[in-house]
Amino acid sequence: MSNEKIEISLDETHHTIGNKPLYTKRYAKVLSFHNGIAPVYELANKKDKLLKAFFIDKNNTKLFGREFKQAFGFYEGLACVSDESGFYHILENGKDAYKSRFLWCGNFVERSCVAKDSKGKYFHIDKSGKPLYKEKFCYVGDYKYGIAVALLENGKCVHILKNGKRLYNKEYEILEPFHKGVAVAKDAKGYFHIDKQGNELYKQRYARLEPFYNSKAFGLDFDGNKIVIKESQKYQHKILANNEDFIKNYISNEAFSFFKMRILHSILELGVLDSLKNKSKIKLESYPKKLILQWLIANNYITNKFELTTKGNIALSLKPLICYWQGLPFIISENLEKSLKYNKEFFSEQFGMPYFDYISQEKNSDEAKKFSFISQFYTKDYHISNLAFDREIVCDIGCGSGVLLDSIYKNFPNIKPVYADKKDFRIIKNKTFKKIDFFKPFNIKADVFIISRILHDWDDENAIKILKNISKNMSKNSVLLVFESFVDIKTLSNLDICFHLLNFLGGKERSLKEFKNLFKKSGLRIENIIEGKLINIIKVRKK
Repeated sequence: MSNEKIEISLDETHHTIGNKPLYTKRYAKVLSFHNGIAPVYELANKKDKLLKAFFIDKNNTKLFGREFKQAFGFYEGLACVSDESGFYHILENGKDAYKSRFLWCGNFVERSCVAKDSKGKYFHIDKSGKPLYKEKFCYVGDYKYGIAVALLENGKCVHILKNGKRLYNKEYEILEPFHKGVAVAKDAKGYFHIDKQGNELYKQRYARLEPFYNSKAFGLDFDGNKIVIKESQKYQHKILANNEDFIKNYISNEAFSFFKMRILHSILELGVLDSLKNKSKIKLESYPKKLILQWLIANNYITNKFELTTKGNIALSLKPLICYWQGLPFIISENLEKSLKYNKEFFSEQFGMPYFDYISQEKNSDEAKKFSFISQFYTKDYHISNLAFDREIVCDIGCGSGVLLDSIYKNFPNIKPVYADKKDFRIIKNKTFKKIDFFKPFNIKADVFIISRILHDWDDENAIKILKNISKNMSKNSVLLVFESFVDIKTLSNLDICFHLLNFLGGKERSLKEFKNLFKKSGLRIENIIEGKLINIIKVRKK
């Protein structure tokens, strides 16, 4: 009688062999045989329907003279069990494998096992119950080919080795185990495959992906189409079947999706989340109040007890950002059709002046504060740690709220920061400020000039004016750091923001080729580029 032929019955109450019961007894539940031993469950208390677990052999003989709350199969000679003392492993003779106890533990794979300590942290142990490394994680998976997935406190995933060290210095939203040297990963844009250096194998992103099997990977694109990616065709995908119903539903849902954010915007402006957080009275009539609370519960912003969830607290913290995008940009977007037709911004048409002139007025200081908030929020996409400063004079042209240079100064405290803009919008006003109009000649001496997310606000003619005025202040040893996104010609990424920039500011996102052309016309050249996920740092010098 071989283990391979012993199976679990359809109702999971007993084992079978050759479609015949292996024994006459029936249990509440049985699990698979491993090395001739299987865990089974039977009722310990019929009234409370409590189960007890123990092990049997192929003759249905009870083994070890021990019972447990839970028991699982033997893997690599050890079985996971639990009793009043906690979770641990036993050997095939029924004796404890070690003295340690855990809040939970899994099965042994590659001579290691996932365990959870009393504080809810996860790690791997060896067969003596000792941790393989010092680090603790929010979660870890089994090792496969010596590599496991680990979840960090920030919600990101990494691949780790058996010493707990990272396989590479990158983090992703979701990771799967490696299969033949390739793993499925997910970032903010979707799923893709990476190699053991953590590098993407291609630029395209998908809604779902499987590992590669014999050089092909199955998946779904964002239109719900079934696709297959082929290694032999440079990871190009082929649509296997279209899903017209999915596409139809997606477009119809998207047609109304804008209203969901309008609802949240209104709730934030009415101060409902503030009131719930502070446990103060919501000053609304009965029906709107009821409707809002139901919507907040349905969308997981609050609990049934009207307490803010993590999502609700984050939404409240992002109130200025949400109110910014749902405010003036939303209003001006009503003229998007005209912007596309006439290739111009329409903020000036509606408010009598360009946006940046508008927020510089004292009466519009609330809008300026919203813009400062989003400027600060998006600096998280800037890879400041990749820069190298010592005692340079660093000048931020068009510094706005000053958050970027503040962050650089925090990382490199020996620099001499100089903030330059049309008006002083800085949050921290304890360093040198120079009042300039970057469309007009100015005089500032600096070793490093910075211009962050400004060129995309302007058309080519105005962008060249800005660059030329900066260039006039640069020496041969000076450097200009340009923080900007690239429009990727291959993947056509960052296109949505291009519509907003044209409509709102008359600006545009540019490809690397277009930036090179701008710099050339401004008497500048690219020395190198520090690439980021969203924002790139272009290092520029005078020709």
